[in-house]
Amino acid sequence: MRTDLDAIGVADDSCATVRDLWQHTETTATGTIERQVPGHGVVMLRVTPDCGAN
Repeated sequence: MRTDLDAIGVADDSCATVRDLWQHTETTATGTIERQVPGHGVVMLRVTPDCGAN
């Protein structure tokens, strides 16, 4: 599965925090978000339009 930040309403030139709600992991994205989704699988991501400085 692949999408870009602009397609989900976040400006392409900004940074976004991408949280995988099932794997409990967090990454950042600045353009494209891509994940492998298994054949009968589900991936749920929360995208926050800020990379934060935590």
